Amino acid sequence: MRREIKKKEGAAVIKKVLVPTDGSECSLHAVAQAAKLMHLNPGLEVTIFTVHNVPKGMARRKLFFVSTGRDKDASKIDDVYAEERQQVFKAALDILEAEGFTAKTDFSKGNPAEEICDYAREHGFDLIILGPRGISGIQGLFIGSVSSKVLALAPCPVLLAKC
Repeated sequence: MRREIKKKEGAAVIKKVLVPTDGSECSLHAVAQAAKLMHLNPGLEVTIFTVHNVPKGMARRKLFFVSTGRDKDASKIDDVYAEERQQVFKAALDILEAEGFTAKTDFSKGNPAEEICDYAREHGFDLIILGPRGISGIQGLFIGSVSSKVLALAPCPVLLAKC
């Protein structure tokens, strides 16, 4: 049975949703949750957002392993991350397209939690939906450091999509 939600006077209306993703299973589950909200609110504007964070000491090592076997043009870290970003966006957009929806995409570079919150603030998002853990490999009952920090710094409500 489907329940009808009645709008109360003065109640917050969700028009813009930010879904940060790193391509992990949990972050893609957050995309699926955004699709469920889009079914309830067909006018909902969703933006898929990813952040590139290259720890200073790891940049060369990651670049070496990722670019091995590629031609010289692919040796720039920005090229490698652009490729990764397109894969992350494709995985997220495939989930939405399977439900008949589309979304905007955008990215940033820096500290993931800070960039997510700054982006949400600057673009006036009403809700952030994210997974509790990302690709960092953290397992267990605890939420990841990025989601914890987003919960603390976000300028709007945050929905953690349990995975």
